[in-house]
Amino acid sequence: MLSTVQIGAICGVVESTIRKWLKKYNIIRRSSGEANHLRQGNHCNLSDRAMQWIEGELLGDGCLYSKSKYSAQFTYSSKYNEYINYISNTLLKFGIRRTGKIYFRENIHYKINNIPTHSKESYSYTSKRYAELKPLYDKWYPEGKKIVPRDIELTSILLRQWYIGDGSLKIGKGARSRIKLSTQCFTINDVEWLIEQLNKLGFKSTRQSRNTIRISAYSTKDFLNYIGNSPVKCYQYKWSGYNKGFTKIYKEELRAYNKQYQQEHKEEIKVKDRQYHKDHKEKRNAMSRKYHKDHREELNAYNRIYGKKYRKEHREKLKIKARRYYQEHKEEINTRHRQRYRDNKLNKLRGINE
Repeated sequence: MLSTVQIGAICGVVESTIRKWLKKYNIIRRSSGEANHLRQGNHCNLSDRAMQWIEGELLGDGCLYSKSKYSAQFTYSSKYNEYINYISNTLLKFGIRRTGKIYFRENIHYKINNIPTHSKESYSYTSKRYAELKPLYDKWYPEGKKIVPRDIELTSILLRQWYIGDGSLKIGKGARSRIKLSTQCFTINDVEWLIEQLNKLGFKSTRQSRNTIRISAYSTKDFLNYIGNSPVKCYQYKWSGYNKGFTKIYKEELRAYNKQYQQEHKEEIKVKDRQYHKDHKEKRNAMSRKYHKDHREELNAYNRIYGKKYRKEHREKLKIKARRYYQEHKEEINTRHRQRYRDNKLNKLRGINE
């Protein structure tokens, strides 16, 4: 896209002449805002492969966000830092740079009784704004809500990225593995169109009750072979399990990977756990006290029934534990008993004198 100044330089005339010609032939000029954006904004050259990759992510957990008439930015969140780094590096190869750093967030989860138990980590990526992402945004978000455009082609790259984001491999007992694609965020018409395209590729697919897509067990292996291998280790488990041999291999690999990660980040994990318990100590104690206060009768009834049963079944164990505690705290217990004896005796004497 050339400006009037650049067109004038090519034609060997001044800019005002170009503006007159545009006006004479009713050619609409760009606004000053659009012109400034094209001159100063970020630009990239997206290949067909890049477009397929981005659209695969958009079918899954990827998002496009736009506040401008002329540009949009790509965002993605995952529980795996490895995958967010893969997103960042892949987009960088496409000419799309990251804005700021990868953002780490910790979401607190609770049990039914609202006592905080653990936190869930997530990592977020946000790209810079690019003019070339705006047409994609307009296609996928025509009214501000994500849809499935009818002009996309379900290539192997697109399906692989979609499967990583929204796919899961269901392994039933004594049954062959099948694939589930979580498509609840799309309309029924969008989901039915996707099913039609998958069936055209030879992957027998049906829509389930919760507006999800199920790929038949007979097509699972063909689907995984079509999309290729996982580009990252953290999502390798979505490829394992369509036969017992692969399941055992990948389970061992994942177990070894998790063990290695915990060993390498042992101190970091300990610091995070200590900090979490320290930050939420008062809140957890307050919620625990409230729960016990609200459910006192229920808890007492539970203790009367199961406490008596436990004491009966573990009588010898409890006796040994009590004796051990007495030996370790003998002096303290005797001192406490003597003090209680004196207090009781003094109270009785006071009662007689009165």
